Amino acid sequence: MGPFLVFEDVPTSRPVPEGWLVKPFGDWDGHAAALAYDPRRFQVMLAVGVRWADIDRRQGRHVDTTRALTAAGWAPFSVDHANGRSLWVRDLRAVGLGNPRPTEAVGRAGRQPIGLER
Repeated sequence: MGPFLVFEDVPTSRPVPEGWLVKPFGDWDGHAAALAYDPRRFQVMLAVGVRWADIDRRQGRHVDTTRALTAAGWAPFSVDHANGRSLWVRDLRAVGLGNPRPTEAVGRAGRQPIGLER
């Protein structure tokens, strides 16, 4: 089973398996939301207010960031168009990274991508 969204104001029939994390990340399309996932199997990244082309130009090179993330095993999971955010998920087993130790995210909301938890 893969990650799934949990909304505080919407009942869910999916129980969160033991050992999984539920990481809240605020409003998502008008609902208080969290992501449930197994940190031993998945990495999650929340991109906030990111305009990939602007970041690439500041670095002095042109890189298709979406293509680079996809090539590294990341997949778009959900998009909150109203707030300019997107969730990306990477299956660690699928990319041969095994089961890394969970680490807390570092970063600030704004124009920088931040990971929720690894």
